Amino acid sequence: MKHKLILLGLPLFAIVLFFVVLLILFRDHPVESVRISDLTDTSVTISWTTVNEQLAAVEYYQEGSNEVMTAFDTRDLVKNSSGQYELSEQGRATRNIHYVVIRNLNPDTTYTFSIKNAGNFNEQTIKTYPTLASVNSPMPIYGKVVNYMADSPNPNDGVIFYRIHNKADDSPLTNYYSSLISADSTWSGDLSNLRDNSGAVLKVNEETHILDVEVTSDTGKGWQQLNLIERLPAEDILVNIRYITDETN
Repeated sequence: MKHKLILLGLPLFAIVLFFVVLLILFRDHPVESVRISDLTDTSVTISWTTVNEQLAAVEYYQEGSNEVMTAFDTRDLVKNSSGQYELSEQGRATRNIHYVVIRNLNPDTTYTFSIKNAGNFNEQTIKTYPTLASVNSPMPIYGKVVNYMADSPNPNDGVIFYRIHNKADDSPLTNYYSSLISADSTWSGDLSNLRDNSGAVLKVNEETHILDVEVTSDTGKGWQQLNLIERLPAEDILVNIRYITDETN
């Protein structure tokens, strides 16, 4: 009889465990460090962090429309034969660092977005820029993110946020742009068509401008300013786990 009770209890335990996992994945989670970057005429990137790993989704709608659309973490997507993005065969993954690119927006249009299952985040609005009459030639930049502690692993997941500053007075001249950190700890970007708050494109001057960089990664955070004269590759960006520890104390 005792063995029968144990056997009957196993399926019940599995069912309870299943619903507990669902509750953890889909309940409201506090979000931190919400950033808007890469705003263009047709796209924008929303990123944030959570203490616990969870799925990422952003709901958004166009001003004057009742149609709510959903965008998922770009690392869960693949481009199909038609050039459209769709969920990969592996499906969605839980993470602490979330990075959602909203694509196929209309130029010069207001959108409202919210982070799904984020109990402490209210709706925000963004307005896409008008389409540029012409674009500048690419101005690539790339480099590597390394751990300040030589005996600690380099990051293989995270986000680089960057914008142009005036070298003379350190004032910001553009909005934030971003790049995911690859599995080999590298990152890349394009400085050719960075815009300011008005939507005007800044012509980057390697002599008078500097790149202000912030990093959030799986092995630490960091902040650095990079000389644009030497950008292929740029100097290594350092991260330190103590930045995360200090913020939580």
